[in-house]
Amino acid sequence: MKFLICFLAVISLFASVHGWNKIEHTTGKELLHILEGGYYQDGGLHRVYVIMFYNPGVGSENLQAKNNEYRQAIKTQVLDKWPNVYYTEVDATNADYVRFSEDVVGVNTAELIHAPSILIMEYGQGVWIHGPEAVSRIARYVPAYEERSRVSRH
Repeated sequence: MKFLICFLAVISLFASVHGWNKIEHTTGKELLHILEGGYYQDGGLHRVYVIMFYNPGVGSENLQAKNNEYRQAIKTQVLDKWPNVYYTEVDATNADYVRFSEDVVGVNTAELIHAPSILIMEYGQGVWIHGPEAVSRIARYVPAYEERSRVSRH
């Protein structure tokens, strides 16, 4: 019995560590389908989505460190504060995501050799931001996007 209680305590600890919603996808086409409301019983259209577009920086420790810095900043400034946000990352150099990144979203993938770009959207409307203030600007936008999402669902 004590083992079961300890086991449940550990499981609940791990469950609370990851309090935000991660989007699972394998191609840009699949991610677009999700963003358009596919796979969700309620249509999924009025969810707030945050997507980090990045270049994995193969051979560049500086770019890899910058990507990790952005990931951590997104976690602390956005995901930990706004658990209803749906989050994912896109390797914009992956052939399965190039068209989605460049043509559908409009991310300038050439800029990703310096730092990631971040998209925030709700109901097909949003912005992507690139540069040193990207995460803090996205964090400032989340409350308005959350409110718009909440009002639209009711």
